[in-house]
Amino acid sequence: MLKLIVGLLVLISTASVTLAQADEPAATQPATQAAPATQAAATPAIPDDVKPLLDQLNQSAAALKSLELAGRISFNFESADDKQQHVEEFTSAFRAPAMFRHEAKDDLLIVSGVAKDKGQSKGYAFLPARNSYADFDPPQKPGLDQVPDQVAKALFEQDPMLFLLLSGEPGKQLLDGTTDVKRAADVQIDDKAHPAISFVEGPITYRVAFDPTTYLVRQVQVDQTQRFKDRGIDDAKVAMLTIDYTKMTPDAPVDDRAFSFEPPKEAVAMKLPATSDDDDAAPGGGGGGEGAALALVGKPAPDFTLKDLQGKSVSLAQLKGHVVVLDFWATWCGPCVASLPYLDKLHQEKSPQGVRVFAVNQEEPAAVVRKFIDGKHLTMPVLLDTKAEAGKKYSVEGIPQTVVIGKDGKIKKVLIGFGGDDHDLRDAVDKALGGQ
Repeated sequence: MLKLIVGLLVLISTASVTLAQADEPAATQPATQAAPATQAAATPAIPDDVKPLLDQLNQSAAALKSLELAGRISFNFESADDKQQHVEEFTSAFRAPAMFRHEAKDDLLIVSGVAKDKGQSKGYAFLPARNSYADFDPPQKPGLDQVPDQVAKALFEQDPMLFLLLSGEPGKQLLDGTTDVKRAADVQIDDKAHPAISFVEGPITYRVAFDPTTYLVRQVQVDQTQRFKDRGIDDAKVAMLTIDYTKMTPDAPVDDRAFSFEPPKEAVAMKLPATSDDDDAAPGGGGGGEGAALALVGKPAPDFTLKDLQGKSVSLAQLKGHVVVLDFWATWCGPCVASLPYLDKLHQEKSPQGVRVFAVNQEEPAAVVRKFIDGKHLTMPVLLDTKAEAGKKYSVEGIPQTVVIGKDGKIKKVLIGFGGDDHDLRDAVDKALGGQ
């Protein structure tokens, strides 16, 4: 069901419309950023002691008139020399058959939708940190074919119970494409025993706990420890993502205003990428967020201060008078990885001319990045954008994104994605060196 990555807490950050994830996402992103397969996958064998839980989940979901939710997403990572924890809170609401609202604090708002005859003709995904939004046709009935891929993947990453309700087949969708399904030991939450199941997808193990009264999903745990070890982080001790619902109120009266939204007048309109048949395609990539990033060309480059892998602080202000190349990337992004050797060669060749090239990693633990860089024998400096603060300033919604800054401190070129060579990047750098 879930292919979540460390960068999940970047939905478009934490995520985008992050939406971010998959083992090897395609050219752009997010995230924010873990993507559900919205297409049908192989149905695993379901043990007899698991079937009743799925049947009760289906029955409860079908009977719902409305649902109010609140919860938190946490990611805990621990290795021999690194320890990190990220926590994000969210609220959501659902009204049958397919009206919904999801809001992750300071990260992402998705609203859809009061019926057209009541004034709401569009669904919206809004990113307050970037003051940008995309609209979409609101679903009229349950079914993932009714919801844009990017929206479905965002909900999948941050709000699995809401995602399952919108799928129309929660029991089936929960186990889509998984293996080794089994009944797990009950999970103690708030001094109550919650029935649970576990299943596997690749190197990732999942545990889903159900509310003992409603049988709706109460908690999802995603153990990614083996995945990190498979990527060469042998000393990974813990890599656990937990989505925990702290409030679940079935059939609560939900005001129409919860499903209404009007973008701020100054917000930047984006366009959701076309639906992709590639399950590994990262949501948030491809077209939607490019407008805001490309609009930065000709403007002063936003300042930032980040630490490198040695713990030294580096700020853009310190680099005034140099041509600066910033490459926003992550270890899980295939196109990013493919582009890094070209950037490293550019760093080696152009440093004597005053060009400063930085690989700006997006929201990954230092131990993961260090192990990757050492394994690839890369020499260019790496900056750790652990909270995507610099990424937000540069409107990064799809990676890789490469920014060329001139000696005058203005942005000369923004390149999104990787096409297989560095011709355009080198051309932009040479022009910047020439003062263009």
